[in-house]
Amino acid sequence: EESCILTQLGSGPDASDEPQFYSVADFVEILKYAAARNVKVAPEFNMPGHARAAVVSMEARAKNGDDSYRLMDPEDETELLTVQFYDRSSIINPCLDSSVRFVVKLVDEVVKMYAEAQVNMDVWQFGGDEAKNILLGAGYSAYDLPKELPFSKSPACIQKMQEDPTISIDTDAANYWALKVNQILAQKGIREMMAWEDGLNGMMKEEFEIAEVTVNFWSTLFWGGTDVLVEASKTGFGVIMANPDYLYFDFPYEVHPEERGYYWGTRENSVAKVFSFAPENLPQNAETSVDRDGNAMNITTPVWPAPVIKGMQGQTWSETVRTEAQHQEMTYPR
Repeated sequence: EESCILTQLGSGPDASDEPQFYSVADFVEILKYAAARNVKVAPEFNMPGHARAAVVSMEARAKNGDDSYRLMDPEDETELLTVQFYDRSSIINPCLDSSVRFVVKLVDEVVKMYAEAQVNMDVWQFGGDEAKNILLGAGYSAYDLPKELPFSKSPACIQKMQEDPTISIDTDAANYWALKVNQILAQKGIREMMAWEDGLNGMMKEEFEIAEVTVNFWSTLFWGGTDVLVEASKTGFGVIMANPDYLYFDFPYEVHPEERGYYWGTRENSVAKVFSFAPENLPQNAETSVDRDGNAMNITTPVWPAPVIKGMQGQTWSETVRTEAQHQEMTYPR
């Protein structure tokens, strides 16, 4: 992968002759189009996980002689497996100075595009989710595979933790990187940072330089979502409901063999189910829906003040969507 990223899932097995990316002009046009219709475009560059395109691209750049933006420690021998079944080449190493330079450059370039479109960029979606080794999960306990924490064999991270014993990058890589990126965003005058809920696990709003921090809440109801929401409400972060079992539009409409879509969070998200979702009273949804296996749910309303919900967000994840017609079908009318 020194000239391109290998195709995967929705891209099909063959590389297309058409560019598989947005140009600067494309993005500026999108910003102008959205602004004219009172729609805010929030850029999301997921990191440190889900960043394989960036990591592999910058690795190819380093092999061509420029390692100023390198995102992978070449001496790191950590063995891991991500949710998408990649190795450490899909997670940005947070201990490298070159990783910091990459984010600074990235933010600067995105800010320039907003400026060209004459649109204010006041929010940045950090991502932060799933920067982990799934082999450490219970589902792989019986397999004789390496069970190593991310970056646990990275010389750069080992040195960083020796210099500052208060940080534990191998266990809290996303948390450590969230604060680093937050500092950069604050310096650039961006007033709000967003992240997926697990990217800021165990953190509090007071730790961040930016005054407004928001999490996308994506825990399923049947996997203890109510309790996770209570903990999220204690952090001081804003909360946007993005629950997979009600608001993921890459799931089937109905339980039927001809329906397309993933089903890890629910077997179906019908139009009726989506539109009857009660975001401000999460336990109530157990009365109108079932769990992933079709069983009734018994959810106890916690003795805790109802969290303040900042908003709600529907997601059409498109990695298995191959055509515009499929995209339209999965997204609308949900």
